Amino acid sequence: MASFCRKPKLLSYLQGILEIVNITSHTQRHERNLEKIRALLVNPADRICYEKNIWNLGVIDNIDFKEATFGYGNIFDVTRGNSHATLRMLFQFQLSDKLPNIIDETKENQQIFGPNFFSLQTLNVFNSVFKKLLKYDKNTLMHCSDFDENDIRNQIMLHFEVGCNFPPPNVIILNARDPPSTDSAVHECLKMYLDEINIEDKYIHIAADEAIYRRDISYCKKNEKVKMILDNGIPIRI
Repeated sequence: MASFCRKPKLLSYLQGILEIVNITSHTQRHERNLEKIRALLVNPADRICYEKNIWNLGVIDNIDFKEATFGYGNIFDVTRGNSHATLRMLFQFQLSDKLPNIIDETKENQQIFGPNFFSLQTLNVFNSVFKKLLKYDKNTLMHCSDFDENDIRNQIMLHFEVGCNFPPPNVIILNARDPPSTDSAVHECLKMYLDEINIEDKYIHIAADEAIYRRDISYCKKNEKVKMILDNGIPIRI
């Protein structure tokens, strides 16, 4: 009994033993029927967050499933079975402020050409760090040299936040309709995102591979609320 509990693959045998000794009052078939009913009744869209400080990132991808084992017979003559499915996901990142405010602040502080607030602030940090480490004396013209690149890096990193300080995203696997093999099917997937998120004064980023991305170009020209991101081979583990 202890080995059954430790190994997930043996849980079905454990349930069979419990049925024989009349510890459980329902069978595995009943459990499977309940699982199917719950899967049909669940609505993934109920888990969507609608706060104004949420950044929505959608993902559309085609997934190929292959059987783990070959059919009975000579494995060199038997082709392993496979199937295809469409994955439509939504990643919701909770930001510290509203997305339009963050975008405006970023454009103002991080100009591509010319000095900006961030670059000037960084230069001031570098100057203060070197002054602190050198301990230069104008009277004697002496300075310290008992430090290396690690000391410089450690002092600089004290003035910057390292890593991502956002909480984990809210990941939702949404319902998908027809496979995105035609323009109309891909456009329908994009419309479903807009209907589910209730976008009014903002937009949504959607990542997809090149095949789906090309089919979305015509739709994005008509609807500016959808921003496509090209990603060749989205690594998603299930």
